[in-house]
Amino acid sequence: MEKHEALSEKTFSECPEYLYGRVHWAKILMDRNDYKQANEVFNNTWDLKKLYPQRKVFHITEVLAFYSTAITYHENMQEESEFLFAFDVLRELDVEEDILLQYSPSVMKWRFL
Repeated sequence: MEKHEALSEKTFSECPEYLYGRVHWAKILMDRNDYKQANEVFNNTWDLKKLYPQRKVFHITEVLAFYSTAITYHENMQEESEFLFAFDVLRELDVEEDILLQYSPSVMKWRFL
């Protein structure tokens, strides 16, 4: 685990624009409960178009990695509308059901209660 964390930190520091490097480093930071720094990894934006304005196309795995991270961040920060947006992106991409099911308590709370 220590090697993984060290490699993720090194990848992010050497290639800060690399999306997968950002995702992996942000997940490690969130595992450490450092949500402020995880947000800073993405320049305080959770919108791929704003994060990479020069890009018009993203591979589905990039979108999945980014919004899977975003949904975790927004759920823990209690950011309802951002959480629901990220959840809907994943749902529309038809990701595996068990990934979505883990977020069903928050979806129920914010969408139906």
